[in-house]
Amino acid sequence: MTLSVSATDQASGSNMYHDATGSPLFVNDRDNGEKLYTSKGCVECHGPRGYSADVNMVPKIAGMDRQYVIDQLLAFQSGKRQNVIMSPMAATLTSDDILALATFISSVHK
Repeated sequence: MTLSVSATDQASGSNMYHDATGSPLFVNDRDNGEKLYTSKGCVECHGPRGYSADVNMVPKIAGMDRQYVIDQLLAFQSGKRQNVIMSPMAATLTSDDILALATFISSVHK
């Protein structure tokens, strides 16, 4: 699965993401991402605001670039990147979930 912003949308300043077929994905909001962050269990390892208690074991994710977060979650989903905890968690995420989570994580101040 690939998520991307088209060149036209980038030029216009839009954050509309599209899947590999070019179909628009509409859920891209911070509030939903914050709810998913808790309900999907991200908070258990990465901490309440993306600051893990042990950065040697679990990376701090607060304020990461949105596209980077999207790319990493997709890599866990596809098996390109593997982790005993993250791979199965990412497997449960929809494209809309990934966009919302990435929007929330990128909005949290470092």
